[in-house]
Amino acid sequence: MRKTDELYERAANAFSSGDFDGAKKWANECLKVDKKEFRSLNLLGVILSSEGKTEAAANAYKKSLEANPKNPQTLNNIANLLSKTDKQAALAYYAKAAELEPSFSIPRHNMAKIYLSLDGYDEAVSYAASAFELDSTVGAPLITLGTALKKKGDTAAATEAYKIALNYADSRADGYLEIGVMCREDKKYDEAIAYFAEALKARPDYAAAYCNLSTVLIDKGEFQKSKGAILKALELNPNDPITITNFGVVLKNDGDYTAAKEAFIKAIELGGGSEAPKTNLGILLMLEGDYENGLALYDSRPKSTILCDKPIYNGENIDGKTLLVYHEQGFGDTINFARLLKDEKLCGANIIFSPQEPLKSVFEGSDLGLQIMSHTDIETTKPYFDYHLPLMDLLRICGVKKGSIPKNINFINIDKSKKEMFASKTETKKPKIGIVWRGNREYIGDHRRSIEPSVFAPLSTLGGCFVSLQKEYQDGDIEKMSQNFEIFDFSADLNDFSDTAALIDGLDCVISVDTSVAHLAATMEKPTFILLPFSPDWRWGLDGEQSEWYDKAVLIRQKGFDDWESVIERLKNKLEDLLVSLQ
Repeated sequence: MRKTDELYERAANAFSSGDFDGAKKWANECLKVDKKEFRSLNLLGVILSSEGKTEAAANAYKKSLEANPKNPQTLNNIANLLSKTDKQAALAYYAKAAELEPSFSIPRHNMAKIYLSLDGYDEAVSYAASAFELDSTVGAPLITLGTALKKKGDTAAATEAYKIALNYADSRADGYLEIGVMCREDKKYDEAIAYFAEALKARPDYAAAYCNLSTVLIDKGEFQKSKGAILKALELNPNDPITITNFGVVLKNDGDYTAAKEAFIKAIELGGGSEAPKTNLGILLMLEGDYENGLALYDSRPKSTILCDKPIYNGENIDGKTLLVYHEQGFGDTINFARLLKDEKLCGANIIFSPQEPLKSVFEGSDLGLQIMSHTDIETTKPYFDYHLPLMDLLRICGVKKGSIPKNINFINIDKSKKEMFASKTETKKPKIGIVWRGNREYIGDHRRSIEPSVFAPLSTLGGCFVSLQKEYQDGDIEKMSQNFEIFDFSADLNDFSDTAALIDGLDCVISVDTSVAHLAATMEKPTFILLPFSPDWRWGLDGEQSEWYDKAVLIRQKGFDDWESVIERLKNKLEDLLVSLQ
């Protein structure tokens, strides 16, 4: 055996056993014999890279390539360095490595991961599948394949890839984790928890599994368990910005806003490529009333935009121009923030507004005086416009500030024939009280704002007639509500928000959890009691009964988690006063 072969073998064996110092020693001894021994140079590059000495690692790889330009391992390793700063250059090196050694699976898997990060999902699928086909002794490419398939919308194929990955020791924990994430996205919370538990069995120190477990426990309302899981994730990975961000969310839900703010700031400082800590910090600042700084950070949120060659509006003078504004988030947000379409900054522009289809009818013929078009209308007719903008951006552009929010903004169009129809079906001398006890179950945080019907039992002594404004509810809800008081159920008649508005118009007041109907009723200037969870949406602020957004809305807040009983007791007292005033 040649001296260089002997020394390199010692270096490689030391590296394999985790003795990096020994590996460096023998690699350097080998280079004393032959300074162009490319294998030792490559190994030194790997060790230096693992130590964070990027520049020194790059220099070692460069010397290795100069000695042997066709070494696929070195080409792959250079690409690994470049993948953090120049993904296109990394792809070129990976491709060269794969070309030189067609059976070398690793560069193909690495190319798949790069394409995945660039939203090239078809390429990611192709390279990940190719990597696994070349080397089916490891399951890691299956995780990348599953994620790419999921991004393409093929959740069934993604799940299948993850399940196959469970058969491999190197990918078992990741497979359980990814299936758990998919279960959470499908609101299968108990299944998600079970999969995260399996991930932790496979890898007890898996910080990401603890982090995701914490998130799903928040979804279930199990806040103490959630806190325990995220603290364990932090213990294992104290400088991970995603984990720290999730810790901030847990603290915010716990009402510890100061500590939550510190967590989000730390996550921002650590970087990591995610905009989540900025968005969360922005929401928290707005909750505290600092709209200016909060909105600047909230601008980092994921936005829905349209594909076109027109610029996004950013506050410039657009007198005489046409601006397309389109809905971005929930129904309640659209109703709440539509008032900004009348802001003086926009008064000289022609505005096309595109709300969600179920809201279209309440905006048509409204006092806003806008051209109303659904997304379908826009795709079909392709109207001309000079600029476009997601609705939520108007908060920043119009400079919304605490204490200066425009009120008295009832622009809702009421269909008189529908109003008369509902009135004929609710003929009674009793005060008519609209009620909404559940939000949209598709919303991940819905469990925090929705209330079980039995909780409303104390309202049975009021003597009013209750009218359900609930479009969707769980089986047995109406029966349970009817045990509390007389209730009219019009769910079959509520086809869109114009129906709901017509029904509300004939009521004396409305009780609602924090959902779209609360915004609709309050916009219509109907006395509205909004029942809020302990950590509320930012627009309601941290305290007080008076809303910044609606004159006739009364905010009734939880004093602690799941404290709906005291909320209903305070609601009852306020309703008693209102009903007396109506006599």
